[in-house]
Formats: sequence, structure tokens, C-alpha cells
Amino acid sequence: MAPVDFPVSSPDGTVIVLRSICSINGYLLVYTQKANITFHNSDDAIKEYRFGSMKYPHGFCPNCGTSVYARAEGGEYDGIVAVNVRTLKDVDISTLKIEQLDGKRINAG
Repeated sequence: MAPVDFPVSSPDGTVIVLRSICSINGYLLVYTQKANITFHNSDDAIKEYRFGSMKYPHGFCPNCGTSVYARAEGGEYDGIVAVNVRTLKDVDISTLKIEQLDGKRINAG
């Protein structure tokens, strides 16, 4: 089993955020409530860092550096986690409907 394994209910509504750290890290995001995610490993299986506004902790695998998620703390998006679909088992990315967002414009406000 991979060091990090977590199911989410559905990867519908997947988003690529362009021109941001999300695109640099290769995120292909699906947004879900934290309650929909179950981590099957210890808390040490994921490490977090913050940058920029410091509002959104980004989770990554400490063994390989894979970007796993970004989560919101407080504010209107509290409890929302943006999961990198590329890290999910048994998801055929070619079948997903993908929307592209301009991350620099979103984060500028």
C-alpha cells in the first residue's frame, strides 16, 4: 500500500488551477469536505507547508514529495480540502470533465 491512501466520494468537477503553485506542483484538484476524506496511515504519512498568504496548508508525501492536497482553515471555505486527483487510486483522469481557473487572478483579490 502507498504511504498515503485516502478515498473521496467522487472526482466530479475536477479543476486545474493555472499560473499558480498548484499548476507548478501538478495538482489536478477536486474539492470536497474534510469529512469525506479518510487517511489510512499515521499522521506522519503527510507533511504540510504554507506559503504566500499562509491561509492554506499544503499536504505532501515526505518520502517522494508528491503534492496531495491543500486545505482551507477558517473563513468561508473552512473544512474544504482540494485533493490532487492524480494521487487517487483507480481514477481514469482522461474521463474527467476538467475546468481551468486562473490562479494568479483568483489569489490577487
